[in-house]
Amino acid sequence: MTAAVAVLDNLRGSLLKRLAGGPGLLFVGGREFIDYLDAYFGSASLHAYIMPDAERATWEQMLAGRETVVIVDDDEDRVSDMVNNQLESLGQKPKVTRLFADVFVDASFGGTLWQAPPQGLTPPDVAYAILSVPRTGTEFLCEALRSTNLAGYPKEHLRLQTESLTKYCRFDPNRFLLNLMMRLQTKNRVFGTKLISHFLLNHIKLCPALDRTLTDFKYVRVSRRDVVGQAISAMLASKTGTYHIRNETEQKRYRERLVASQIVPADLRRVEQLRQNYANQNRQIDNFLEHHSISPLNIAFEDLIEQPLQNVNAILSFLGFPAGVEKILVEVKQTRDTITETVRSMYLEQSSKSKLA
Repeated sequence: MTAAVAVLDNLRGSLLKRLAGGPGLLFVGGREFIDYLDAYFGSASLHAYIMPDAERATWEQMLAGRETVVIVDDDEDRVSDMVNNQLESLGQKPKVTRLFADVFVDASFGGTLWQAPPQGLTPPDVAYAILSVPRTGTEFLCEALRSTNLAGYPKEHLRLQTESLTKYCRFDPNRFLLNLMMRLQTKNRVFGTKLISHFLLNHIKLCPALDRTLTDFKYVRVSRRDVVGQAISAMLASKTGTYHIRNETEQKRYRERLVASQIVPADLRRVEQLRQNYANQNRQIDNFLEHHSISPLNIAFEDLIEQPLQNVNAILSFLGFPAGVEKILVEVKQTRDTITETVRSMYLEQSSKSKLA
């Protein structure tokens, strides 16, 4: 897999789709990146593409009527220098921006692309992270905390997209996080994010500076007592392609997919693999917290689902806002279904026969 495919495949829905319409852009970069975008946007697109070392006449032709040049490469700074030198020699002054270092970062804040960042921004007074392994109700918790308008706008910011950008394209996830902290605060100057164990550890390996920034965060650790149910939830999510449900249409589609799904021995082996993987990731979280002498606020998934308001207020108090809230708004729903217990019985039966190894 090339760097272009590894990175751009993960940005199709979150970024490239937003660039499909609107005025024509001139993309400049390495051949693999240019070819990928050309194929993605198609012949109906108004966009154009050029290599940074193209002939002067080609540059003049491609720049005609275009106001924005977008750099896309595994080394955007190097290509930016080449482009700026070329534009200076041509006496042209279009807007020059980098797809990953600029456009992707701006898109992460929501709102309109190409909008200049606000002036006079300052770091938050409180920065915290919800830390967990997958399938622990953190999407539910993030939505509940966002609805209070007191706990920042927590969601998962460091994930597969930023990991692949860091690995292949010299992306700086620490600078990205610092930008997020400046621009995604509630009025009481609180920033929140969500860190899933494997993405956290992979980002830190790729960018040690990120580890130092995260040392100053407060942490809310969410875990699940029912580790087998957690692994079953992850297996069914992967099998159906449904990870979160927010409305009746999605609920109906999920149930239809469950009914159509046949549980086979490979699924039960996958449950055991996931259970072991999550146990290992929890140990890695333990090591991370111990290494930095961090004492998190611990919340159990089961308690969160039973008493969401009480747990949200416990988090607010932990963050330094003990007044409490009386109401939260959450659209995301549990994916738990009767099939969970069916799979559990099958899993336990197979496990007792030692056929899951």
